[in-house]
Amino acid sequence: MASLATAFFIWIWLWYLGLDFAMLWALLAFLLNFVPFVGSILMAVPAILLALVQTDLQTTLLVALGYLVVNTAIGSILEPRFMGRGLDASPLTRPIAILLGPDLEPDAQPASDDDSAGAQTPAEQTQELLAQERQDTQQGQ
Repeated sequence: MASLATAFFIWIWLWYLGLDFAMLWALLAFLLNFVPFVGSILMAVPAILLALVQTDLQTTLLVALGYLVVNTAIGSILEPRFMGRGLDASPLTRPIAILLGPDLEPDAQPASDDDSAGAQTPAEQTQELLAQERQDTQQGQ
């Protein structure tokens, strides 16, 4: 869903600026949006280079700005909202769970067969915290 939205907005922006092959750059944005960290950078490079060759510096900067705005808006605003609705968690809990998730289990050693009954994985602990917060929120209403 996020990759499709990214591709759509990139296509509209590049089409509006008159850059050649806007649909191709949108398809590339769709595919590279699945690659963590470097995908959003790699998707912008060919279109920015084409804009540098095809247009003036101002339009090239607008192309780069468009990629930056689209990726920031979708990655930082829309995706967390969709994920939060899927988890039914408050906006404050999500970043805390992401940041503290690996640290929730202090003894990160593989459990043996005989003592694994009471051990929880970090994912299970995070789910338990989210459920507990949901319950506290419902009680407060």
